[in-house]
Amino acid sequence: MRCCIVEIYKIHLYSNMKDLKRLQLPALLAYFLIAILGLTGGSKKDEITPAAPELTIIGKWQHMISKRSENGRVVFEYVGTPADYMEIKTNDIVDFMDGAKSTYTYQVIEKNKKIAIIGSGVNGTNEVIEIRNLSKTGMTFYQERVVNNNKYIWYIDFKK
Repeated sequence: MRCCIVEIYKIHLYSNMKDLKRLQLPALLAYFLIAILGLTGGSKKDEITPAAPELTIIGKWQHMISKRSENGRVVFEYVGTPADYMEIKTNDIVDFMDGAKSTYTYQVIEKNKKIAIIGSGVNGTNEVIEIRNLSKTGMTFYQERVVNNNKYIWYIDFKK
């Protein structure tokens, strides 16, 4: 069996040698260069991709819309004007909405996900606010509570 395989290989090699003799030297060099370029042409030096800037709530945000609902029924809605904004600093928030300016202190509970507005709740408690849909150009402050079987939802949409 091995003898037959060797003979078939010799015949195949011989026929390929005849084909090789028919090729002209420039064509052979061209095929060789194409093969080398094909092996090395696709590889690039390692490139360093810059990291995407980290998303953050810090900055000046324009109020878009503010809504409060009770058991699914909207009880308050305010559409922001170009003059309405919230500026969030490292520990403080300056809020300017509907001509009124307020200042709050906050602490981070979970970076870019939850903050507590210090002393702004009932009886001076802290109000926990969820941060949703954070992107380079927008975010939402969201709060949901259930009191005496009533579900209250409050949110503000912002854009940069």
